[in-house]
Amino acid sequence: MTGLDKRIALLLLACLAAGSCEDEGPAAGDGQTDDDGEADTVGEGAADSEADSDADSGADADADADADPDAEDDPTPGLQVTSPLDGEHYFRLEPVTFAGYTPGVLEVFADGSWPLGGAARAGDFEFTYAFNGTGARPISFVVDGEVALEITLNIDPNKARVCLDPGHPSNEGDKLFEAIINRKVAFYMEDMLLEAGYDVLITVDDIPREDIFAEGFDNEGAAEQAMLEVTALGSRVAPCNDWPADYFISVHHNAISDPGPNYTLTIYGEDTSYNPLFDEATVWADFTTDRLLAAMEVTDGYVWGDRSALGFGLYVLQNTDMIGILTEGSFYSNPAERERQNDNDYLYGEADAIFNGFIDFVE
Repeated sequence: MTGLDKRIALLLLACLAAGSCEDEGPAAGDGQTDDDGEADTVGEGAADSEADSDADSGADADADADADPDAEDDPTPGLQVTSPLDGEHYFRLEPVTFAGYTPGVLEVFADGSWPLGGAARAGDFEFTYAFNGTGARPISFVVDGEVALEITLNIDPNKARVCLDPGHPSNEGDKLFEAIINRKVAFYMEDMLLEAGYDVLITVDDIPREDIFAEGFDNEGAAEQAMLEVTALGSRVAPCNDWPADYFISVHHNAISDPGPNYTLTIYGEDTSYNPLFDEATVWADFTTDRLLAAMEVTDGYVWGDRSALGFGLYVLQNTDMIGILTEGSFYSNPAERERQNDNDYLYGEADAIFNGFIDFVE
């Protein structure tokens, strides 16, 4: 018997004597190896993982039990109105932009029943509306037949009435080019004046705004110039007097046979004694010329009385009942200036100068 056999026998005897020879198996984590020689790894970490797993399963079950089985994520937003905002103020006839997102068919009403615009289907929407009346106007946004939002807009009275007269046309050559750019400047000014709170009347109505500013519109094109209507001077003065306007602005550009000159000019009306028909017209003309000289690529700027400079009175200044001026922005007979006048941005700058000359004067 070997030494090992002796130790096993002695242990067996001791066990029998004590009566405790039950097969308990290896203790967890005692390092005993399996038949494949790898140590058992069952221990506290594994037990904790199982406990955590059981706990998580219980929490998930609780959460599932609490959740509404009918609830689903709804990715469709409700009505969103970014413009106008509740309580905002606008002037009479100033375009109000209605814009935002609608989840369905949209109808917008003023005073409960007056239709302003809307959208035929869900999606982004935008439209404009100019209010003719004044005061607090309740606005309702109706989506799929249900009122989704109500706001109030405040429509304020206009500050004054301004009559814009884009000069010409005649049927003679370059006057047609001038008539086109005169109208563009007047349209730009109309927008500026309306936004600033002034009511505006334009004396001619031969080319729609969307046409004259359409992409590809040619200021010198025969088809475009054929849209112009030759109107009598009296037919342009009469609407301003009948309205009646508070201020009159006639928009022109200049030309002579010499291609060199290119200055800006503002003219006011004079009586037969060469006195201003309206004393303050000279002040307004000064403001306007200063603004035009700063905005345009011209060599100089002048202010003239019509009779003093021309030897006769200009019909539109002599026959309007309100204070007025006539602008000659620059010379389209100057080749470089004519090229600039074919740029709408340049004409916008001219309109902005005349507008700000008016604001300098009245405000």
